[in-house]
Amino acid sequence: MNWYNFIRPHGAFDIERLETSAVIFYQRLPKKEVIMDPSLLENIGGVK
Repeated sequence: MNWYNFIRPHGAFDIERLETSAVIFYQRLPKKEVIMDPSLLENIGGVK
């Protein structure tokens, strides 16, 4: 699995850039800021 995910370029992706399955996986992950709004931490416990 290591060879398939991290070394072997995938034919469905950009062959000229030699993109692997792992590279595409991490590129498509949502940015951390998008996953959670930091203002939510201010309202923990229902106290404003």
